[in-house]
Amino acid sequence: MPDLDCERIWQCLDEIEGALFTVAESEECQRFHKDTQLTATVLLLFRMSSLIRSLLVLLKSEDFVGFDSVLRALEESYYLAHEFRLSARNERAMAWLAGDKNGWSPRIGVVKAFIEGRGHHNSKMGHDYGLLSELAHPTTLRASSSVSASITV
Repeated sequence: MPDLDCERIWQCLDEIEGALFTVAESEECQRFHKDTQLTATVLLLFRMSSLIRSLLVLLKSEDFVGFDSVLRALEESYYLAHEFRLSARNERAMAWLAGDKNGWSPRIGVVKAFIEGRGHHNSKMGHDYGLLSELAHPTTLRASSSVSASITV
């Protein structure tokens, strides 16, 4: 296991969440009572913080099968939050807040185009997302790795 100062990471996450609660107090969010693009983004940022906390616990336990699935959820939340912060994505953010059953999946192409439009042309975003998707879903590869993880020496 990598030598991480998990306690320090938890403290940083506490600070980040405190700042997010401050944003949630704004007129635009009204403590999450106002459905806005900012509210959607802040909610996803809270989800990311929660998922990072879960990743730390899984990392300490060396449960790497669970780690991959939570990492996929974190990456998906990150891309969706990034997409929702773009002004042209207001309608999607509102649909997500309304519970649209198709609203939870980020549009990787939109985020990638944004990043490439700012000069970052070597993004492996789609590739990485695909790899984590394969690891997080019940594919043959994932089922085989679960068997391997269950074998005790």
